[in-house]
Amino acid sequence: MATRSKDPRPTLTAYGAPLFFSARRDMGLEEAVVRSLRVLRRDPTVLLSLPVVLVKNERALDGGELLAKAKELGLEAELGMVLDLTGELSRRPRFRAPVVARWGFRMNMPESSFQQFLAKHHG
Repeated sequence: MATRSKDPRPTLTAYGAPLFFSARRDMGLEEAVVRSLRVLRRDPTVLLSLPVVLVKNERALDGGELLAKAKELGLEAELGMVLDLTGELSRRPRFRAPVVARWGFRMNMPESSFQQFLAKHHG
């Protein structure tokens, strides 16, 4: 598949992520979200931006496809962490589940940073 080596950040930007990339839809929403899970370890702004993208595109998001792509790439835990974080911050029932710590991730920023970032870029 041609999109395997593509950077998901321009596509995330096209879906509303507040990233400094030229917006370009090189892949579908679900694929961009899942592929960005690999990038977020190197680029923390991607982690900050994913809840914004998920909330802005909640109605268009195909949860089954999202999970299938995460399983295909072995990124289920990362996806779970991001969905939990999005649910906690947005209070959207679709995303709510266990807290972020349950996924075994350690973050070097408080939850309030995510809340402020989501509030700033979702309004």
